[in-house]
Amino acid sequence: MRKKVLVSIVVCPLIMLLSAFSWAESHPIELTSDDCVKCHQGEAWDVVERGGLHKTEVGCMDCHEEHPPQGEVTIPTCDSCHGPEDHAHYTLENCVSCHHPHYPQEMDFAQMDEVRAVCLTCHSDQNRQMEVHPSEHAGLDCKECHMAHGEATECMECHEAHAQDMVYKDCLSCHKPHRPTAIEFDGDVSSALCSGCHEGPAQEIEERGAAHQEVGCIDCHKQHPPSEEGVIPACAVCHGREESPHYALENCASCHHPHYPQEMDFAQMDEAKAACLTCHSDQNRQMEVHPSEHAGLDCKECHMTHGEAAACRECHEPHTEEEIHEDCQHCHKPHKPLAVTYTGDIPSSLCMSCHNRAGKDLAQTTTKHHGLQCVYCHKNEHKAVLQCITCHGQPHDFAIHGKYPDLDISLDCVGCHQNAHAPSQTMNAHMMAQECRTCHLEQKTETEKHPSAHAATSCVECHYDSHGFITSCAECHEKPHATGVDDTGCIACHPPHSPLEVSYSEDIANHICAGCHSDVSDKLSGSDEGHAFLQCVLCHADKHGYVPTCQDCHEATTHSEEMLKEFKGCPDCHGKAHVLKLQEP
Repeated sequence: MRKKVLVSIVVCPLIMLLSAFSWAESHPIELTSDDCVKCHQGEAWDVVERGGLHKTEVGCMDCHEEHPPQGEVTIPTCDSCHGPEDHAHYTLENCVSCHHPHYPQEMDFAQMDEVRAVCLTCHSDQNRQMEVHPSEHAGLDCKECHMAHGEATECMECHEAHAQDMVYKDCLSCHKPHRPTAIEFDGDVSSALCSGCHEGPAQEIEERGAAHQEVGCIDCHKQHPPSEEGVIPACAVCHGREESPHYALENCASCHHPHYPQEMDFAQMDEAKAACLTCHSDQNRQMEVHPSEHAGLDCKECHMTHGEAAACRECHEPHTEEEIHEDCQHCHKPHKPLAVTYTGDIPSSLCMSCHNRAGKDLAQTTTKHHGLQCVYCHKNEHKAVLQCITCHGQPHDFAIHGKYPDLDISLDCVGCHQNAHAPSQTMNAHMMAQECRTCHLEQKTETEKHPSAHAATSCVECHYDSHGFITSCAECHEKPHATGVDDTGCIACHPPHSPLEVSYSEDIANHICAGCHSDVSDKLSGSDEGHAFLQCVLCHADKHGYVPTCQDCHEATTHSEEMLKEFKGCPDCHGKAHVLKLQEP
């Protein structure tokens, strides 16, 4: 019984299994790509990670329709999906020499002799670029730059960089790899990149570009030949005629170089003035308001290049040999040279180079005007004259001003003080003759106290030339008292305003006294006694006519008292004081 049960247990499953195989053969199960993965994990991983369109567009069963041993190993030909009618690339043979079926986009061109013909069947746009814009790149096989599909060698592996710190992306902003000589800007190109090829223009702008230093290269050069011709824009793009009359002029390049627009060579122009004055309106206005020979000249006569001017001495004689160009401009502005103006710090020496007479007068005057700079009175503008009253107010008392009620004191001081540069030395003596004593009180007192012919004479008779002038005594008094006596000798005894009050100093020479007292002088000179060797003023001290007594010098005890009683005085024995000859009894 037990054996029958065991046989039943073994035989029944076998019968069921055989029945299942028999059913499967008559009813096959449909497999999916998920079933393939269970055995072909590596291949599945390649497709998932690297398969490209083979991952998303097809499954395993689309290519591998059968599986051994039931079927043959079936790897279909590529043209099963990629028909020649779809694309020129699909007409090529031996696809697997480039493409692996599980990762068809990963191609190793290094394994091929030449890939260009193959590449260009897909990359027709790059082919067209190389045909239209031939270059050295166009003669290379594609694998020289593309070792693997989708990768490219960086430019600096073959080419020198234009600028320091330049990267691959910078190259592409100007050069497209398949038409590198057809330069075309892509985005914002740094001027530093342009200078790599255009070093000269870049340096010109950096050193001399003026306002153009603030603009980038591609602000003006929007593109680069040969991709686009006429890449130098018209000046009016930035400098519109509505902004300035100067921008309405034509042919800008005849004066301005685009890279250094401020450096203009006017020598190349027939006439520059019309163009210059469209910018320099202030100078134009100066020449119109203040006509001069300068206003009739063309600008280039003085300005050979923009911003430079000829030195004044190239055309004009300087006022002094030491004068330089800057000194000229202290007074003369180039576009209105006749309207002489100056600042408050101009040195008087420059003024005196033209006004030398006034300079000499100021140098010689003893008044406070001597210490003033010319611009103190002649402020800011040539021929400007400060009114005397500005500094002096009403300088004299009513005794003088009251006698000239018709004079405007602020203007007519020169009626008396004829030269403001020497106001005391150039007074109108004739006009002021009656007013001298108003100021000269000491002389007034002297003439009143000591009447003389001088006191009765008008001041102007002696002081006729200018204030402070003193005439020579010999003009009125024909001969001096002694030979060789000059005005100083006269005044040594005769004060001009009290000439009869003869007085003298203790060092006056005897020969001056002899001019009047010749008889006495002869007696003294003929004597051999002690008085002959004395100065006249030793005895006749201090005052003319003074006669001392003998006792002023000689003591009375020289002789005995009895002897002195017998004589009336010293002369009884010694004679005259100028002779001193002992008298006979």
